[in-house]
Amino acid sequence: MTSSKTNYLTKPQVLAAVRASMAKPGFVWDGLDEDDRPLSRQEMQAGLAAMTLKLGQLQGSEPKERVVGLTDQPIDKKSLD
Repeated sequence: MTSSKTNYLTKPQVLAAVRASMAKPGFVWDGLDEDDRPLSRQEMQAGLAAMTLKLGQLQGSEPKERVVGLTDQPIDKKSLD
């Protein structure tokens, strides 16, 4: 059975490691690949608006119609055969 490695850092060591990792810059687009380009604010808002419209229905589905079936007698397997 494997387990996670125990880390024996002191609180100041952990704080120093967190501060060092936060000091590194985030993603910077190099301009080479258009697929890696971050979205502009307008592109992000347009995508969110389009997604919000799709949440109610599955894509390509028609409006649903509710159907209720009532029976007077219980249905058993013998009556279906």
